[in-house]
Amino acid sequence: RSMYEHLLNTNQTDTLLRIDSSSLETWLETEKRDYDLLRRYYSFHNRNVLAGEIMMKQAESEENVHLKERIQCLTRAMDSFSAALQTSHSRIAVTRRFIQGRDGFFDDQKVSLSDLNSRIHSIQEKLDIAKIQQRVLNIVELSENVDLEPAKSDCLAYSLVNVSDLYNEYASVLNLFDICLLIIETCRHDQRETITYLWKNIICEEILPSVTNSESVVDFLNNLKHNTLFETSDVLIGEDPNGQCEKFDSGEWIARLKNRVSTLGKELYNTGTSFTFPLDFLVMELEGLRKQYDDVRDDIPSQPWPIQSFIEAEIPFSVLLESYDRLLSEYSASRLQGVDYSTQFRRLSNISYLLEAWAEAAYSYRGLDLSGGSSTNNPATELARAVNPGGLLTRISSYRSYLDGIGESAVDNAGNDLVSRLTKVEVEIRDFFR
Repeated sequence: RSMYEHLLNTNQTDTLLRIDSSSLETWLETEKRDYDLLRRYYSFHNRNVLAGEIMMKQAESEENVHLKERIQCLTRAMDSFSAALQTSHSRIAVTRRFIQGRDGFFDDQKVSLSDLNSRIHSIQEKLDIAKIQQRVLNIVELSENVDLEPAKSDCLAYSLVNVSDLYNEYASVLNLFDICLLIIETCRHDQRETITYLWKNIICEEILPSVTNSESVVDFLNNLKHNTLFETSDVLIGEDPNGQCEKFDSGEWIARLKNRVSTLGKELYNTGTSFTFPLDFLVMELEGLRKQYDDVRDDIPSQPWPIQSFIEAEIPFSVLLESYDRLLSEYSASRLQGVDYSTQFRRLSNISYLLEAWAEAAYSYRGLDLSGGSSTNNPATELARAVNPGGLLTRISSYRSYLDGIGESAVDNAGNDLVSRLTKVEVEIRDFFR
C-alpha cells in the first residue's frame, strides 16, 4: 500500500497502473475508492467490461454525484463496452465481474456479444436522456423566470431523472416545448397530436402577444393559438396600450422564428426519423404567416424565409419539393370550388425558388466524386435521383402548363416572369448533367 501511495504521490500513475495485482485492484476499489483510476487500471489491462461496469456503477450511484459527472461516467462506460466489443471479434465470451455490495465481493460469469450490444444500446439511451436533462438543468440555472422547488432542482442536478419524470415533471411543467420534442424523438413516440400541439406553441411563443393593423392577421393568429397555452394571449388591432405586444407588421419576429425552426429541425430531422418535424404542417403554418406578413406590406414580397429555414435545417430538397407540391395539389383539386388563384401562383413561386436553391446547391458539388460514401445524400446526387429517368424535368414542365391554366387575369406579367424562372432552372439542371 505504501508503494501504491508513493507512486501516486510522485506522479507515477502510469507505472502504478501497469502493476497487475489483485491487491492493487482491491486497494483502488475499497480503500482509495477512486473509480476513474480503477477504470483506467481495467482498461490498461484490457479488462474493458469491468471498466464499463465500474463506470456504470458510479453513473447510477445513489450518492451525491453531479449530473455532469454522471454523464461523463456514462460516456466512459460506453467507450469501455465498445472497446470490449471491438476486441471480441472471435466471438469468444468475455469475463465480466459484478460487484455485490460494499465489501467488493464479486461473481465471474461470461458475457456474450449480444449482451455487450444490449448493454451499449441501454447506455446510449441513458446517455441521450441524461444530455437532455443537462439542457433542462442549464435552462433552470440560467433563467430568472423558472420557479422550481429546491427538492426538484437537487434531483435534476444530482441524479439521473427517468424519462417519464423528465418530460412530465420538468419539460412539460416548465413549458420547454423544444425539450419535449427532443424527448419524444429520443423515445421514438410517434404522438402526432402532441407533436403538432408543441409546434403550434413554439410558433406562438415567438409571435404572441401581438398587435397588427390587419383584421386578416388577427383572424390567422387567433386560429393559430387555438388550443395552445397561448390561447389567452392578446392579438390586438391598431393600438397596444401597454406597449408589450410584438408588432407583427414589423416582421421582427421572422428572424427568431426562422432560426428556431432551423435549429430544432437539425436536431429532430436528422436522427433517422422525421415524425417530430411535421413538415407538411410547418410548411402550411409558416407559409401562412409569410402570406399574412406580405399582405400588410405594400412593397415586394418578403424573402421565402420558410423555405430558407427548412434548407438550413438540412431537410432534403426532394422531401421539401414533395411537401410544397402536395400543398399546390390541394389547391389544384379545389379549382372548381373557386380557389384563390393568386395563392396557387404564390405556391408555384415558392416551388420555383426551391428548385433554384436546389440547382445552386448541386452546382457546388459539381466535379466531385459522387459515386458513394458520405456524398450520397448531397444535393447533387439527390438531384440526379430526381431527374433520372426524367421525373423532375417532367414535373417542371407541368408547373409551366399549370401557370398557363391559371390565366392572365390572375397573374399578369408576374406569370411570365415565373415561367421564365422555371425555364431557366430547367436549363440549369439539364446543363448540370452534360
